[in-house]
Amino acid sequence: MAKSSTGSKKKTIRILVVSDFTVEHFLDDELQGKFEENDICLETYYIQYNVLNGEGFEKIKEYDLVIIWLNLSDYSGNIEKEDAIFHELNLFYNKLKMDCDISVIWIGFDSYEEDLSILYGNVVSESNIKYNLNYKLARALEVGDVLINLEKIISKVGLTKAYNLKYKYSWSCVYNKNVFSEVALEILKQYKIMNRDTPKCVVLDCDNVLWGGVLSEEGIENIKLGNIGVGRIYQDFQRIILQLYNHGVILSIVSKNDFEDVKSVFDTHSAMILKLNHFACIKVNWENKVDNILQIANELNISLNSMIFIDDSIFETNLVKEMLPEVKTILFHKMTIFNDLNCFNLMREVGTCSVEYRNETYKTDKERDKLLSLSKSYEEYIDSLEMKIEVRIANEFDYNRASELSLRTNKRTNGTRYTVEKLKERLRDPLYRLYITKVADRFCDLGIVGVVGVYGKEEAAELDLCCLSCRALGRNIEHVMLNEMDKKYKIKKIKTLNTKKNDDFLLFLKDRYPE
Repeated sequence: MAKSSTGSKKKTIRILVVSDFTVEHFLDDELQGKFEENDICLETYYIQYNVLNGEGFEKIKEYDLVIIWLNLSDYSGNIEKEDAIFHELNLFYNKLKMDCDISVIWIGFDSYEEDLSILYGNVVSESNIKYNLNYKLARALEVGDVLINLEKIISKVGLTKAYNLKYKYSWSCVYNKNVFSEVALEILKQYKIMNRDTPKCVVLDCDNVLWGGVLSEEGIENIKLGNIGVGRIYQDFQRIILQLYNHGVILSIVSKNDFEDVKSVFDTHSAMILKLNHFACIKVNWENKVDNILQIANELNISLNSMIFIDDSIFETNLVKEMLPEVKTILFHKMTIFNDLNCFNLMREVGTCSVEYRNETYKTDKERDKLLSLSKSYEEYIDSLEMKIEVRIANEFDYNRASELSLRTNKRTNGTRYTVEKLKERLRDPLYRLYITKVADRFCDLGIVGVVGVYGKEEAAELDLCCLSCRALGRNIEHVMLNEMDKKYKIKKIKTLNTKKNDDFLLFLKDRYPE
């Protein structure tokens, strides 16, 4: 049975929910509402696990996402069958993934509901079959697919509020509405993570954000920052911000302070987790923060709606909210700030080398802009960059970055997306070749900025994957990259998938390789 929300201009996705208990009546309204709030129109389809497992999987390709939520209540106490149950579930998952690259969100098993601690006491036991299955399934899923920790969600809701015996015996469903609400939120978050839907840049104030106190009034010796007391809040906040940096989020500072004072804190305070080199843009002055944020967006060449501004001042956050409504603002409060950061949707896996390359590129862009302003022509500017471009066959150490580029790039791409596992699977075919493009100029090493995947024989090949990082735009690198391909292959076909932002690049590819 299918249900859909309305909205002609919104993105529409098709979700298949596979379950062995009644979820449709409770989950659908929550899913529809959460996705609707994010301008996504859902078409949801529900099917019983035993029906899908029995009829086949030929229509799986029609969906954008599969959600699996099984209860396995009939097997909960039969530890002898654990291996057989896991084998069945793993076989089901592998069949699901066999002929398509569909994303899967598996809701983990809940061992609380049939808890027999009233008999045995609260002990850790190897006989907890659902706990064991969660662990095994989490390890069996491909990179990019996820197993949601349902027990953590239930703990958040509270055990006494999570269950409803009336539902259990009337609808074969044990959970209250608030559990379904939290599960729907987690599904939305994981969907955003899978689609790299997350802010690109966080702009931070300093006083009462990175440390406690006002630096210009209290001095460096009196600010609150450390591993005990109130100072720990700010240090823990810095640790989370460092994790954002390590996952590719651009860090910037906008603070009304004297730069030398702020620099002194970063350079000399032993409790600082963050360093100045973690920040791509630093605007420490007494100017209007709105103007500073606009300058950052311009210098980084990013849109305002991809930025988060965090400040402890109600006046400053309201001003930015009013003057720059595209920028999401967060009012820093010691007791809520960690929950407020849930607007970021990050993959666990990330290539740290690419993060460092990206940050160094942003830092040196000012020098490039200055060079461009001094050049008599664009051609002279390109020559003066002294670029070194290397196009070569990818090796196994390049696969993570190649996958990251295919997943993150939205503009200069043919639209093909590959997880590392799927990329490795493609490369098992001897007719598939993967090439990477590395670029350096007189200012810094940009690292791997381009990826091309070619399938087929040299005299008649398909351009399966082609993407170029936005930090390499405006340098004609796409021409150099594809010229190297043309020396090796006759491209007879190109794979094209629309990302909503890559229309110009698809036209470029079609003009270059007309069918």
